[in-house]
Amino acid sequence: MVTTDQAGSKWNLQTKLQGDFTKQWQQAGIIDYVDQKNWIKAAVMSDGTAGKIRFQLSSEINDVNTEKNLMIDASPTGDYLIRLARDGSTYSAEVSVDDGATWQAVSGTVTNAAVAAGKVGLMATAPLAGADQIDVTFDYIEEASDPAPVLDVPVVAGTRCIAGKVLVTVKATNNEAVPMAVTITSAYGTKSFAEVAPGKNATHVFTTRQVNVPAGTVTVEATATIDGTPVTQSIEAAYDAATCN
Repeated sequence: MVTTDQAGSKWNLQTKLQGDFTKQWQQAGIIDYVDQKNWIKAAVMSDGTAGKIRFQLSSEINDVNTEKNLMIDASPTGDYLIRLARDGSTYSAEVSVDDGATWQAVSGTVTNAAVAAGKVGLMATAPLAGADQIDVTFDYIEEASDPAPVLDVPVVAGTRCIAGKVLVTVKATNNEAVPMAVTITSAYGTKSFAEVAPGKNATHVFTTRQVNVPAGTVTVEATATIDGTPVTQSIEAAYDAATCN
């Protein structure tokens, strides 16, 4: 166990670890620790179930234990991301087995005021593994950050013929609840929209002045403010080669 002082009464710590959880109760994760009778931890562990790993949020207050368990499909020798969050005396935990693409949380929270002044850090133990103990590598422990918001902006590009010449058409739809600025860039020019209302489209037709155009892509840059944070996203859409006779 390696611990340090807490950074206040509200935090969300994340670690990435690789371990060999092939023997029963081998485990590793994040801990908030006062002493052997008062602690709280979020850990992945082996409980002997083939093809499964247990993720556990466990709280001990004066030797009285409370557990929240989640069985996950995961390799016993895989990589795991673990988060333990504190808000006052309330703790929650979640785990990812796909490098943060998706997260699974234990059901509910636990309350533990006894560890308010505890030390936080990393733990690994193997109570039943004997001399083999456990082999775990931690990459880091840090304050977790939520991923940047992703704008919902479907983009469709295509072609059509007018007067024997190819036109490239683009439609970007604002599926967010706030206005957004949109800039469409193609091989045949750029078009900007200062504000596209929620649920509305930014559409433009680029004149190529050509009878034949190769397949290509257009790029849409959308910018909006989500929960007070400016978010910019670039989306590409492809169109097929076209010929107008």
